[in-house]
Amino acid sequence: MKNQLSFFLSICLIFLLSSCYSAPKEMPDDFTISYQFSGGMSPTYKTITIKIGECKFKSRMNDDDQPLEYSFQLKRDDLVPLYNDLRAINAFTLKSKKQKVYDRGGVSISYTINKKIFHVSNSGMSFVIGAHQKAFSKSEYLISTFVDKYRP
Repeated sequence: MKNQLSFFLSICLIFLLSSCYSAPKEMPDDFTISYQFSGGMSPTYKTITIKIGECKFKSRMNDDDQPLEYSFQLKRDDLVPLYNDLRAINAFTLKSKKQKVYDRGGVSISYTINKKIFHVSNSGMSFVIGAHQKAFSKSEYLISTFVDKYRP
């Protein structure tokens, strides 16, 4: 019973702390997304950096594929819709928990907003908490489809 109460209070604290930060309505000029996918023990990966100015994409999805690399330029107005979509699902304040597991790949996303970094990870020993999993999956989708528009 004591462990259940402790668990419940921990979850309440996580939600309380995550609700303390509200991303600015207007996208700050330093807004940056750093997305990393790792295949764990397999040599697959994807790294994406999105910001005003030069953005970068690099991936390798199969052992025998050549890495795909490209960059593209974004203006502020190009990035604002993605910021607003991510803000609407509270993507910047999603939480992870640690579990002991090995050889696990996954996705980690960091957001820079007004010089503050928000990091959420569903990779390695970090697991997005259940209540935030749907929003995390949506943020992955939003970022991936956004970058696909600029693929050569």
